[in-house]
Amino acid sequence: MHSSMTITVASTVLVPSDHLRHRSRAEQHALAFLARYRVQQTRASYELSLRQWFGWCDEHGINPLDATRAHIEVFARELEVTGRKLATVASKLNALAGYYRFAVIDGLIDRDPMVNVRRPRIERVSTTQGLTRTEFADVLRAVESMSPCAQALVCLLGLNGLRVSETCALTIEDLGHHKGQRTAHVHRKGGKTQTVPMSHRTAWAVGNAIEGRTHGPVLLSHSGTRLDRRAAGRTVARVVRASGIAKRITPPLTPAHLCHHGARCRPDRARHRHLHRPRRHSHGRVLRPRPRQHLTQQHPRRRRLGRGRRLIAATPALSGQSVA
Repeated sequence: MHSSMTITVASTVLVPSDHLRHRSRAEQHALAFLARYRVQQTRASYELSLRQWFGWCDEHGINPLDATRAHIEVFARELEVTGRKLATVASKLNALAGYYRFAVIDGLIDRDPMVNVRRPRIERVSTTQGLTRTEFADVLRAVESMSPCAQALVCLLGLNGLRVSETCALTIEDLGHHKGQRTAHVHRKGGKTQTVPMSHRTAWAVGNAIEGRTHGPVLLSHSGTRLDRRAAGRTVARVVRASGIAKRITPPLTPAHLCHHGARCRPDRARHRHLHRPRRHSHGRVLRPRPRQHLTQQHPRRRRLGRGRRLIAATPALSGQSVA
């Protein structure tokens, strides 16, 4: 059994590098499973998880299609012992769950070994440090003395609320105008696309970063290549240090400085869609906006009245109240 699965990705079509007859049934099913996903990032993540699982099975002399629940449990615990985060372990188990679920559907195995596998419970409470509004203003002042690429990066992350992957993937061809407003055609997660408006400062910073170029990526590194996620993280950390902030800040910037310590904010839904999700405290209770009915329940006199009724309610003689 071969533990490596070398594949070539061309747009959205998954093509094996050699003929399928030279591969085992487990690898053939893995290629078919990966071909279901059109998004390249999802396919690459699942491919890495299957590579690690196939390598583990090869070391222990196990055919992946003959693996049992106990084998998967040992594989997961070994990942945790080696220092992998619980979210990483859960992601790899999700890839194995899909792999074996379709193996049962295709008739390759009779029973799904992922059934009753104990998966790590992921707490949906973010531990990432954020910036306050004042701190983000200091970051904007500090980045003014840096390169145009750094200014465009901070503005796209902080003022327009783009993810770091969306910001690095932005090209000059994605920029446009709509009714006098500078726009960007953003490639979202899951292969979705959306046209979002830019703030005036972001449009100015992006224009300086382009420097008259007509094609290629918007953000460039010092070597002239496309800015990647790691370089963007280093740039953000450098700007934060230059602003005198001792926190360890990583992209993105927007959720922290707009909704810090539960402050209510109403950003543009087109640009900050990921901010409109229920927040959770450490005890797990979902925080939702208070209903407007509390005004009429606690303060009956504040309910909305017409102009004539408001005059009657304000005059004790006309409203039927006794005058002392």
